[in-house]
Amino acid sequence: MKKHARLLSRLKSVQARRRFLILVAVCFVLALSWAIVREFRQIASDGGGLAPRKFGKGERDEPAAADARTAEGDAEYDDDGDDEDEGDYYGGEMNVRSDEVSGGGRGAVGDVDVDADPPPQGATGSTAHVKDGGKKKSNNSKDAKEGPGSKSNESSIAFTVLEHTDFYGDQPVVWGSENILKTADECSRACSTYKPSRTNDPPCNLWVFCGDERLCSQSGLSTYQQCWLKFVAHPDAAQPSSQGPSVGWTSGIARSPPKTDMPTGDASSSRQTTPGGSADRTYHVVISAQGGATHWQSRIHYYWYLKTKKQCQETAEIDGTTCDMGGFTRLLHEDEPDDLMDEIPTFVAKTLPEDHPNHGYIVLNRPYAFLQWVQHAAIKEKYVLMGEPDHIWLKPLPNPMAGELPAAFPFFYIEPTSHENIGISERFVGKLDTLDKKTQLFPIGSSPTIMSLADMKRVVPVWYELSLKVHEDDDAVAAWGWIQEMYAFSLAMYKAGLHTVTLLPDMMAQPPWDWDLYRFTLLHYTYGLDYTLDGVHTPGQVGAWHWDKRDFRKPIPLNMEGPPEGTPNDLVKELIRRLNEATSAIPMWDLYSRTFKVTPWRIGAKVIDGEKIVES
Repeated sequence: MKKHARLLSRLKSVQARRRFLILVAVCFVLALSWAIVREFRQIASDGGGLAPRKFGKGERDEPAAADARTAEGDAEYDDDGDDEDEGDYYGGEMNVRSDEVSGGGRGAVGDVDVDADPPPQGATGSTAHVKDGGKKKSNNSKDAKEGPGSKSNESSIAFTVLEHTDFYGDQPVVWGSENILKTADECSRACSTYKPSRTNDPPCNLWVFCGDERLCSQSGLSTYQQCWLKFVAHPDAAQPSSQGPSVGWTSGIARSPPKTDMPTGDASSSRQTTPGGSADRTYHVVISAQGGATHWQSRIHYYWYLKTKKQCQETAEIDGTTCDMGGFTRLLHEDEPDDLMDEIPTFVAKTLPEDHPNHGYIVLNRPYAFLQWVQHAAIKEKYVLMGEPDHIWLKPLPNPMAGELPAAFPFFYIEPTSHENIGISERFVGKLDTLDKKTQLFPIGSSPTIMSLADMKRVVPVWYELSLKVHEDDDAVAAWGWIQEMYAFSLAMYKAGLHTVTLLPDMMAQPPWDWDLYRFTLLHYTYGLDYTLDGVHTPGQVGAWHWDKRDFRKPIPLNMEGPPEGTPNDLVKELIRRLNEATSAIPMWDLYSRTFKVTPWRIGAKVIDGEKIVES
């Protein structure tokens, strides 16, 4: 009897342990499921069209590994302690070697994506271009077209529709998981007719619809027929989060209203006619430079500036119009003059004083240099275009400003009012608690940006002060990393009262992500270029043909070999051609590339005659 009781007690103990283990397993499954749901909702609340993560710069249909060669050098310095290429921190670069930023701290990138290059600018709006399978498509193609609902819906919102494309937004206004519709046309109409429930809630100007059952069910969590309605503060600057044949989403993004007083981009279309005494729209070009590679880049930039200005003036003389390209200044923030002083008009600025240490983030010298320039420089032009040494002029730029309003190239990764960034932004500019305030902050940096000298004198002191404050804020440094100073410029524009900016996606090309040779005014050679011998682009890995400015601490050589004959990207070909032309035209470049010194007889050579620079 006692033996039977012991057996029964042991059996009950085993059963209790089993029930306990089952209960633990059930709790674990429930907790895991809830974590997945929360992560899923967090991705969506960050603006995603339910893509599993944000693609890195340059990633598309199948994310490629980081281009290690592209990342090298951006945070490096010359042996003399100067920045190897201060321009690297501008115009789209967030590339920093990961081993240099793993410890965080000031100047570190933190959570900023540093592993790949960004996708092309200008992929949205009425001039949308789409890369799909290596071919660029305009908005007249089947992947980019006038959208459903653009003419038939009640509110007459025009959408540019991109098939096989997903967009993040600043925030969702209607969750797709709770908004199942049958067609993209229904989704478009839902966005057009959406009315916010509260005064300061945003409208819908971006929708994404997953209409391909196979592609929308591959992740294990079906998004088929989900219609997400979203808001993005500046649609013209928005960039796809993913594109390509394996993307099941179709996106529609609202176009900006046409500006009747803006130039079309044709150099002759916006010139002021000489008869009639129209207002002078001439602008002064300023590029900032510090250290190593900006030395040879400045020489090439200035060559193409002079040649393009000469072309502009000759065309204006023939047409009886005016050329808006004016004077030029290289803003050298290195404390002392260098050997280009007599070749390129130069203003020498001091670096930051010792009571404002930059902790290795030498980009802080830039706003300080501009502060000195606007305080002391005397120019005759009313307007100023801020640029970089690694920009090449492709064609003349008529002053693109609408009246006195600033104009700038938009960067898709500058998001001062996004879900992640708005709290940090508010520390420096105050509460952004209305839709108007949020849309008055723009996704821009200081370059390329054009504004009146009067506005520049208003914004530059604020930019300088905010750059220092942002640099001292640990959260801002962690979130914005090497582009913290670009964020400071965007915030400074708002704080200085410059609340309207014309965004110009076609102002600057960044190959290999841009292709169109005739669409852009400036070419920014900021990314590594890699192709097979058959001309196939190999992002993320060094190609059989490779070119990257970071490989040239000293000046580039003469007569560099161009990309393979089968390379389809005309901008890549044109870049090498223009670099070769400049180095062939500037006297004694071969000696310069070997010694890194400008020969004394070169002094005073400032005038272009045809394609040669000769003594003035």
